[in-house]
Amino acid sequence: MDAWTAHLRQWPMLTVFMFGQISNGLSVLVLARPKLRKNTCSLYLCGASVSNTVCIFVGIFYYVVSNGFGYSFASKSRVLCKLLPFMYYSTLFLASWFILLACIDRYCSTHPRATIRRFSHMKAAKPLLILLPLLSFVVHMHILIYIDWIKVNQCSFIVFNYLLFFYVYYVVVYAFMTPILYIIFAVLTIYNVQKTKRTVALVIQRSGSFIQPRQRQQQQTINGQLLRMLLVQVKNVGKI
Repeated sequence: MDAWTAHLRQWPMLTVFMFGQISNGLSVLVLARPKLRKNTCSLYLCGASVSNTVCIFVGIFYYVVSNGFGYSFASKSRVLCKLLPFMYYSTLFLASWFILLACIDRYCSTHPRATIRRFSHMKAAKPLLILLPLLSFVVHMHILIYIDWIKVNQCSFIVFNYLLFFYVYYVVVYAFMTPILYIIFAVLTIYNVQKTKRTVALVIQRSGSFIQPRQRQQQQTINGQLLRMLLVQVKNVGKI
């Protein structure tokens, strides 16, 4: 029975790790195409894919090596004991925040007010691509303080009260607050799209025709494809 358990910890999880990394790599290649690089939503989704790549490597790969093959990096090095959990949770939260930015971006891009639509421009997106990772690393600095060797070659939380705080923080911010914000901005985006459709229908009814420039049609096609990718990402986060 122990042998079967060991095999289950090895090869199925290793397969999940490989497919997860391939999926994220393909997402980055698609989103990095010249046409999509000019779209702010694609940049946020690309940031989420890169964050997921690091998160899966640090999390699942470490789990497979530690529990499946019996080699724990964290027990061999005090630096890795602190660094691995820090990188895992920082990139885990960062990926979800990038997806939240993509949801906000879709809401802003469909808003009738020009001042709000400015958030969906590259000038707003590029600073956020730098500031958000820095924010995630700063917010999770406490992990570097409260995770350490409790004795030689044994890595864990050094304070029990911190363990309680961390699990409450994880549930409230990652599992509860972030999905609610996804839903709020998704509903607002749908409302903006429906409002735009009613406006277009009214214009067609009054003028008898409504012709969009070719560039505008192509941009709407790209936006529709990115919106579907975003919905898949949101659904995947909801399952974690």
